[in-house]
Amino acid sequence: MDKLLKAFVLLIILFVCISMANGKDNKKAETEFTIDYESLKPEKKDKVKTIVENNTVIRTLRDIKFEVKEPILLFLFDHPIFLSAALRAMKIGNYVINPGDKDTYTFDDNKGLTGRYEEVFSDANQRYFYGNGKYDGLLINLIGSGLVLTKFRTVEESDNLVFMDAKVYAKIDNLVIGVLMKILKPIVIPLMDRKIKKLIGKVQELKKDITDNPEQIYSLLKENGYDNLEELDEFKKIINENTELKIQNSE
Repeated sequence: MDKLLKAFVLLIILFVCISMANGKDNKKAETEFTIDYESLKPEKKDKVKTIVENNTVIRTLRDIKFEVKEPILLFLFDHPIFLSAALRAMKIGNYVINPGDKDTYTFDDNKGLTGRYEEVFSDANQRYFYGNGKYDGLLINLIGSGLVLTKFRTVEESDNLVFMDAKVYAKIDNLVIGVLMKILKPIVIPLMDRKIKKLIGKVQELKKDITDNPEQIYSLLKENGYDNLEELDEFKKIINENTELKIQNSE
């Protein structure tokens, strides 16, 4: 038993060191996100308030840069099924997003994270997403809910540059994990950071392919059987209006 206890303490110390290396919550950035509760539908307002007031972990990411025109980036965020299909078609990521019920989406990153989410608010430069899910890992299993706030902004110097700030609220619902959360934060926070940053990195990589060869993405999606012709036409229209490389494929 002594050996087991020592091993557990050593594991906790190890993850404390890892979390310190990954940085701490950015407290200064938190005040930049103001949730307009009155713009939310009543049932969505309750979900958002509950997780904001009872969260377990908060993470804030600032100045995430996308070298692409804003209409293209917003199209990807607003069409998650298209986004996941494009990532798979270009062999960038193996995310699977499918339609759920009542305007929700199911999500599977094929790395242990699965869930269901929905967009609860959208305006010209903001998107709020709420979801429930679980993570099955080697060291820890998590069940919980999350709220992701995103804010986009352009700069006067370039119309081909978009910055995104994001704030993530997570509520761990496992009873035992919740009680031990003060101890387990050094494990959960780096895990959250890796998942978020990995997805952002994949979108940035896809953005480069869209800029360099949008015709290839369009053709591969059609070859792979992507059947939402309305979204394909919208993607083609946005690309042709916002890039020098045009999609000519019309079959």
